[in-house]
Amino acid sequence: PLDLEGGLRSDVYTSAGVISPVVEPRARVSWAATDRVKLMTSHGLAHQTPAYLVPMPAVAIPGLRGGLQEALQSSFTAEVSTWYGIVADCTLFRGVFSNLSDFVLVQSDFPLKSDRGLRGAANGLELSLRRPLRGRFGMQVSYTFSRSTREPERGSTRLGSYDRTHVLNVAALFDLGKGWSAGLRALTYTGLLRDPASGSEERLPAFSRLDARVEKRWKWSGRRYFAVVAEALNATASRETVALRCDDQGCTPRNIGPLTMPSLGVEGGF
Repeated sequence: PLDLEGGLRSDVYTSAGVISPVVEPRARVSWAATDRVKLMTSHGLAHQTPAYLVPMPAVAIPGLRGGLQEALQSSFTAEVSTWYGIVADCTLFRGVFSNLSDFVLVQSDFPLKSDRGLRGAANGLELSLRRPLRGRFGMQVSYTFSRSTREPERGSTRLGSYDRTHVLNVAALFDLGKGWSAGLRALTYTGLLRDPASGSEERLPAFSRLDARVEKRWKWSGRRYFAVVAEALNATASRETVALRCDDQGCTPRNIGPLTMPSLGVEGGF
């Protein structure tokens, strides 16, 4: 069968006396070619107020005089249901952006200074394998190969400051029995460009981290349950190199972290 979904959203942005109405159409088509193979394509237009690439509380680009940021996003996915409940996906995607406001992550000026509005694009391929938690084991593995580019001037194209060519996620969840479960997630990705403005593709060191989760759940009376959950984000206390500071004595890496977030919480449901 062939399924077609469509949507339309409209917003009105206003700031400092400037009013910007927008209309955002979206469409998705899926076709079940066989019992095991499904093909899907999605397209959509989105807008947002001018923003830094990394969202930060209380830090914003004021006003709408430079216009809204706009993104046209498209993707094509082939999904195959394989053995043991594992689903494999292959997705090609492309995003075209306008009026971007990148900024250098490590700078001393405040508020952070953005570039003038830029055009850009993101193109890539994502491969994934996933299996819902059935029985004793669930998992998800995804690998993304992509390129993020910017067009600061007419006719010139360069890699974006935050291009990460390779991103790999591996997550697994285990049911240990008697209400106990444990999960691990490993993440690794390509380092940032060492000097984006130079046009060189030399990069900073890659980043890797490991997250962990342990849960004990008690069930009673149907679907009611109570659980205690212990988690640790970046349990390996990894540091990420985001820049190099160079002088006559040489170059020193500028690192973020280690940012490690342990937590202990309770959950309940009925």
